Amino acid sequence: MLLTESNIAYYLLDKGLITDKSIVEGKFTAHVADSRNNNFIINRDYSDQAQYFVKQVKAIEKEKTDTLRIEATCYWLANNDADYQSLKSFLPKYYDFDYLNHILILENLSDCTSLQEYFLQTQAISLEIAHQQAEVLSSYHGALSERIQQSQSMKLFAKAKPWVFSIASQDFTQWMATTPKAEQQTMQLILGSQEFLRLIHQLENTWETKSLVHNDIKFANFLINKSTFEHKPAEIRLIDWELADVGDPCWDVAALFCSYLMLWVQTADNQYHYLPMNFSPETLKPAFQAFWKTYTQKMNFTDNQRQEYLLKTMRFCGLKLIHTCFETTPYTQTLQPQSAKILQLSLNILKAPEASISSLLGL
Repeated sequence: MLLTESNIAYYLLDKGLITDKSIVEGKFTAHVADSRNNNFIINRDYSDQAQYFVKQVKAIEKEKTDTLRIEATCYWLANNDADYQSLKSFLPKYYDFDYLNHILILENLSDCTSLQEYFLQTQAISLEIAHQQAEVLSSYHGALSERIQQSQSMKLFAKAKPWVFSIASQDFTQWMATTPKAEQQTMQLILGSQEFLRLIHQLENTWETKSLVHNDIKFANFLINKSTFEHKPAEIRLIDWELADVGDPCWDVAALFCSYLMLWVQTADNQYHYLPMNFSPETLKPAFQAFWKTYTQKMNFTDNQRQEYLLKTMRFCGLKLIHTCFETTPYTQTLQPQSAKILQLSLNILKAPEASISSLLGL
């Protein structure tokens, strides 16, 4: 069954999520949301009615249905498993997952905007947001219990290591022949540096499979309530769990560090020329410090664990910058100056992670 604007009301009625009355009174609306999936926003304009975000894969392909099942599993764990109970408050409300029709129904957060937009508009770093980000990540980064490891839901996760860890040991000849020019140039810069390859190779076998990871941490996937613009308390949510896996929690933390550093890179490069930006390593350090203090407390790290984890995360941050560079290059015809700067920052971090912890993070 493929949902459409014509039949979705009948589907939601059958699920008991809307009433006949809401349709009769004209309070039911269904709006198609642009996406690679078949998504709908329900009752978007009626605040007195339940608002839903309905997500369905467009084509029944194993890769797409598996990622939706993975996302649904993460919501199910947060709502039903004691080990992930604290994650629930940082997610949109979960209503239903229809396994047969590949339909996930969540709360529609219409009063929120992305953290990326928030930072660009306010041009300021919030310590409260950094604290909440630490609470979010620590809520699901705990070691997997034996019970969870043996559960049926865990069998969905591939336990895959990000491809960037294997750059130094892979043959990219065939890939280079078919990929866009900007990505070719990016890879050539990496493969042309023996030092870069040596540093990447050192990290290839440091990946550990020990906790649930979001695997796509970036400011676009954090939502914040719009009332924060009016100086109300910040409330953040973490969305888009389709790429979640069982892996190394340092990767999520590294991705968060990378997101903050990218604010500096993008604004220093005047990418957002229409706004007078003031992001710099010095303005970002308080956020790193606030995040790290809360995160390590929530994770109950010893002093030794704290130092080892931070060093590993900083090295992973160097790899994540490479990953981020490839995420941006498909939108350009040739390698951009910003991409070269990202790669240089990555190399600098990998060469001197201890010094980078101090100079970039202030830790």
